Amino acid sequence: MRITGIAFLSALVCAPAPAAIAADCSLKLVNTIPVKVHEGLRPLVPVTINGTPKQFLLDTGGAKTQISAEAADELKLPISGG
Repeated sequence: MRITGIAFLSALVCAPAPAAIAADCSLKLVNTIPVKVHEGLRPLVPVTINGTPKQFLLDTGGAKTQISAEAADELKLPISGG
């Protein structure tokens, strides 16, 4: 399975550390991702799974990731319970 098109913004977060390490502590932009807002509220991000481009909902608060059985079938992904 090949997943492309997903990128994340990462930041370096500093915990209490010796002065030599903490002196270089700063946020660094690692990558960006285009976000499209759907129906005024839902952030969608472009993904490509097994060669099929899609728009997926970006949910930073979810405990699990899930898609419909129909989408899994279309994207040729295995279905697992749990």
